[in-house]
Amino acid sequence: MLYLPKKDFRSKLSEEILKKEHTEVSINHEGRRIIKDPNPGYFEFLGKGAGKVKCNNPKADEKCLEFKSRYEEMKKDAQVLIKQ
Repeated sequence: MLYLPKKDFRSKLSEEILKKEHTEVSINHEGRRIIKDPNPGYFEFLGKGAGKVKCNNPKADEKCLEFKSRYEEMKKDAQVLIKQ
C-alpha cells in the first residue's frame, strides 16, 4: 500500500466521490488515503517508453543506474531549455 500524495487531485475529493468514481483509493483507520502499489514487483522508470524492470532481475541494479544517468542528462537538458 502507498499513501496517496498530497499533490494528487484525489486527495482533495470527498469520501463519497472516491467511493463512486475512484475505487482504487481507500481511507485507512487514521484517515489517510491509500492506494495499492500498481506494480509491487517492478521498478518503473519515468518518461514515455522508459519501461520497467523486475525487482528480482539480476540486472535490475545495472538498469536502474543506467536510467539514473539518462535521467540526470534529461534534467540538465531541461535546465538549458528553461534558461533560454
